[in-house]
Amino acid sequence: MTEKRKKIRKKRTTEKGTEKLNELKEEIARDLGLDNHIARRGWANLSSRETGKIGGYMAQRLKKKGRGDQNYQGRDPGKSK
Repeated sequence: MTEKRKKIRKKRTTEKGTEKLNELKEEIARDLGLDNHIARRGWANLSSRETGKIGGYMAQRLKKKGRGDQNYQGRDPGKSK
Protein backbone atom coordinates (compact mmCIF):
# COMPACT_ATOMS: atom_id res chain seq x y z
CA MET A 1 0.00 0.00 0.00
CA THR A 2 1.20 3.42 -0.76
CA GLU A 3 0.52 6.28 1.54
CA LYS A 4 0.66 9.88 0.66
CA ARG A 5 2.75 11.55 3.26
CA LYS A 6 1.94 15.03 4.26
CA LYS A 7 4.92 17.29 4.25
CA ILE A 8 5.28 19.05 7.51
CA ARG A 9 6.75 22.47 7.03
CA LYS A 10 8.61 23.84 9.93
CA LYS A 11 8.45 27.54 10.29
CA ARG A 12 11.92 28.92 10.08
CA THR A 13 12.71 31.53 12.62
CA THR A 14 14.63 34.53 11.45
CA GLU A 15 17.39 36.09 13.48
CA LYS A 16 15.03 38.90 14.45
CA GLY A 17 12.36 36.38 15.43
CA THR A 18 14.84 34.51 17.61
CA GLU A 19 15.74 37.78 19.33
CA LYS A 20 12.07 38.48 20.01
CA LEU A 21 11.55 35.00 21.46
CA ASN A 22 14.60 35.42 23.70
CA GLU A 23 13.27 38.78 24.89
CA LEU A 24 9.92 37.17 25.67
CA LYS A 25 11.66 34.33 27.52
CA GLU A 26 13.67 36.79 29.60
CA GLU A 27 10.58 38.89 30.33
CA ILE A 28 8.66 35.86 31.57
CA ALA A 29 11.63 34.70 33.65
CA ARG A 30 11.69 38.16 35.29
CA ASP A 31 7.94 37.97 35.92
CA LEU A 32 8.45 34.59 37.60
CA GLY A 33 11.27 35.98 39.74
CA LEU A 34 13.92 33.78 38.15
CA ASP A 35 16.16 36.55 36.82
CA ASN A 36 18.59 36.48 39.78
CA HIS A 37 18.70 32.70 39.68
CA ILE A 38 19.53 32.76 35.97
CA ALA A 39 22.16 35.48 36.44
CA ARG A 40 23.92 33.39 39.09
CA ARG A 41 23.58 29.90 37.65
CA GLY A 42 22.71 30.33 33.97
CA TRP A 43 19.89 29.09 31.78
CA ALA A 44 21.28 25.56 31.59
CA ASN A 45 20.87 25.06 35.34
CA LEU A 46 17.14 25.69 35.56
CA SER A 47 14.98 22.83 36.71
CA SER A 48 12.61 21.17 34.26
CA ARG A 49 9.72 22.65 36.22
CA GLU A 50 11.11 26.18 35.81
CA THR A 51 11.79 25.77 32.09
CA GLY A 52 8.35 24.25 31.65
CA LYS A 53 6.72 27.23 33.33
CA ILE A 54 8.63 29.65 31.11
CA GLY A 55 7.76 27.66 27.98
CA GLY A 56 4.12 27.39 28.99
CA TYR A 57 3.75 31.11 29.51
CA MET A 58 5.57 31.78 26.24
CA ALA A 59 3.14 29.51 24.39
CA GLN A 60 0.18 31.14 26.11
CA ARG A 61 1.28 34.65 25.17
CA LEU A 62 2.18 33.70 21.60
CA LYS A 63 -1.18 31.98 21.18
CA LYS A 64 -3.06 35.03 22.43
CA LYS A 65 -0.94 37.30 20.24
CA GLY A 66 -1.66 35.09 17.23
CA ARG A 67 -5.38 35.44 17.83
CA GLY A 68 -4.99 39.20 17.77
CA ASP A 69 -6.33 39.65 21.27
CA GLN A 70 -5.22 43.22 21.87
CA ASN A 71 -6.70 43.35 25.36
CA TYR A 72 -4.69 40.37 26.57
CA GLN A 73 -2.58 41.33 29.54
CA GLY A 74 -1.37 37.85 30.37
CA ARG A 75 -1.83 35.94 33.56
CA ASP A 76 0.31 37.05 36.45
CA PRO A 77 2.89 34.27 36.59
CA GLY A 78 3.71 35.11 40.19
CA LYS A 79 0.31 33.89 41.30
CA SER A 80 -0.30 30.19 41.04
CA LYS A 81 -3.18 28.04 42.21
